[in-house]
Amino acid sequence: MKLSSSATAISADAAIAAAKADTRNTWIDLTPEEVAGFSQALAPITDAYVKQVGGDEVLARMQGK
Repeated sequence: MKLSSSATAISADAAIAAAKADTRNTWIDLTPEEVAGFSQALAPITDAYVKQVGGDEVLARMQGK
């Protein structure tokens, strides 16, 4: 079964809410600047992995492209 993007988003939102509600977890919301820095630091690793597994299309979808 293929889920629509809205169903997937709802499922992801529910999973995040459950993770935040679990007191065993520590949840840290990053600022946009922190997200950008983290993404930049991981870009070479992500790019190498995507190239290795042929996941260009999946990565583009995850990034909303």
